[in-house]
Amino acid sequence: MTQAIILNDVDRVQRCFDDLASIVTLRPVDWRQRYLAFRQDVNATLARLSAATAAGTDVDPAIRPLVVRLNHLMSLHQAEWPVVGIDLDDRTYVASRETIVGVVASLVSAARGMRTQARASS
Repeated sequence: MTQAIILNDVDRVQRCFDDLASIVTLRPVDWRQRYLAFRQDVNATLARLSAATAAGTDVDPAIRPLVVRLNHLMSLHQAEWPVVGIDLDDRTYVASRETIVGVVASLVSAARGMRTQARASS
């Protein structure tokens, strides 16, 4: 049960970051509002994911530290870059965002491994 929650939430995190990539690339007129909605969605998803990884006994050991790291990096990033102050072309902002995207990619990869193991066991 915990695995299903974790896998669903990791999928949701990936979709959130896909949406962010679209916002950053396309830069629609309402990008700040969309960026704020992204943050709200990803923060809620990370809260559920953190609770599930902390409570679950059937969690791949690679998942927990990635979730902790992602939460930490997101907290630092959001403190440094409030939505009203973001310059999407600022190199420091881009580097911070890319670091987070790298952790998301690692989390998605670990979740794929967890999903593969779960299928092999059933």
